[in-house]
Amino acid sequence: MPQAPDADLSACITRAMAYVSHWCERRLANGVLDPHNYGRAVDALLKGAAASGAPAPDAVIDGLRTALLDLTDNPLGFPHAGRQTDPHDLREIVQAFTELATALDDRIARERLGRLLETWLRLTNPDGTWRADLIAAEPGLRHPGFTDGRHGIESPPPRSRARTVMALTHLVRLTGDQRALELADRFVRLARAKAFTDDGRLTMQAGTHTHSITGTVHGLADYGLLTGDLDTLEHARRIFDVGLAPTRSSFGWSIESLGDERVPGRGEINNTGDMIQTAIALGLAGWPEYFGVAERMIRSHVLPSQWLAGQEILRPPDAPDYAVTAFPPDADGGWGFPSPSDRHVPDPLGSATSILDITQGGIQALWAALRHGSTRRGADTRLNLLFSTDQAAANTGSRLPGEGEVTVTMPAAGGLWVRKPDWLPWDELALDRAGEAGGAIGFRRIAPWAVTEPLPAGTVVRLRFSPVRRTQEEWIYWRRHRMAFEGDTLVEMSPRGRYAPMFAELREPVD
Repeated sequence: MPQAPDADLSACITRAMAYVSHWCERRLANGVLDPHNYGRAVDALLKGAAASGAPAPDAVIDGLRTALLDLTDNPLGFPHAGRQTDPHDLREIVQAFTELATALDDRIARERLGRLLETWLRLTNPDGTWRADLIAAEPGLRHPGFTDGRHGIESPPPRSRARTVMALTHLVRLTGDQRALELADRFVRLARAKAFTDDGRLTMQAGTHTHSITGTVHGLADYGLLTGDLDTLEHARRIFDVGLAPTRSSFGWSIESLGDERVPGRGEINNTGDMIQTAIALGLAGWPEYFGVAERMIRSHVLPSQWLAGQEILRPPDAPDYAVTAFPPDADGGWGFPSPSDRHVPDPLGSATSILDITQGGIQALWAALRHGSTRRGADTRLNLLFSTDQAAANTGSRLPGEGEVTVTMPAAGGLWVRKPDWLPWDELALDRAGEAGGAIGFRRIAPWAVTEPLPAGTVVRLRFSPVRRTQEEWIYWRRHRMAFEGDTLVEMSPRGRYAPMFAELREPVD
């Protein structure tokens, strides 16, 4: 039974980039106009290249860029596919043009992005609501995603505006664009006022599109981190813990839709990617326990649910006809719509073969983990996530989950802060100098951190511990699931997956 892929996040990203490129080549060759997926593809390929070192294919990027420029070649700068703009696509355009402008120094993409931001500012009020009079005067904006023409009711804020905050804050970090910051501020206020209660519960105006909701929470956390808005940060944390709790599992599965489910238990990796990035932002903001949440979601849901050639696919005798062809052979490297225990759950409407949209979410989650797996604060290095990385903050080698050993090469002289996983007892964590007999390193305990004295640059610190095996039970989407973890890695689950199992079946009783 295949276990979760190894923790080589760069290799996982590279495989996913190959899938994205293959998918885009076919769509571009057929002349398909698709601002939503093309915007995601540019973001995935360029972020993936930055994180993994694997080059984004020039021909694919050029084709996507040409298509997106054609779609936004109008006075508004909004994507007009089929002569109308769906505001749900605006985040994707911002992400794509941001990556083109900053990673490739694309002057035209930068100008087009500026036009879009100016239009967006003009069409919204300071509280984030739409200027209905201006929108009504634009034939290309008569899409129900702006307002319901029959009732004059605005679409749910997460689906059309608030989900874009995470793209706008990223743009601000890279360029300092104050127009993007003003839009983010408007949409944060709108979401907090209408989509969530003060104690973090979802309101009716949150809508039913889970990815828009998780994307909004991601944006709230990142906006709070960027601006130092502690009130928004705390609100994002409450929503993550309270409002999202009924929609997800502890290890990262998240329901595809809060509305009428075509396929019960079908999840979406986009949502998981948002939750991972939210947890990382909360960890960076001063709640380090959320780094553990992010790591568990990556190890126990994102990595095992990546489609890889050669993994087991079952053909249940009572499966409907559509399930037989639900796993196309050219999907190697992509992500889809997993259940808690299945790598992908087929959809009778045929969306099983269109998973580019979802694969961006998987790439973004791993990109964020590589960027923030280790960080520098003053002279000290902080090891937030226990993955192998080769980043400026630290070079880290992980043997998890097979062995409880992680090495960290100090990039400069200073102390090392190691986040102790919440399942590991303090007396089972040991630090020493790799390759040196008797080279034990003492440390202080500061909350979940093991903190060493200053160490010379180049010191190779080895963490040693046993990945604790533990079992637990969760009710996920009206069904009881029993599971076993080794450290943060889910290794066995009952009931076992029906179509493409991710885990061996758990046969022992839970603790």
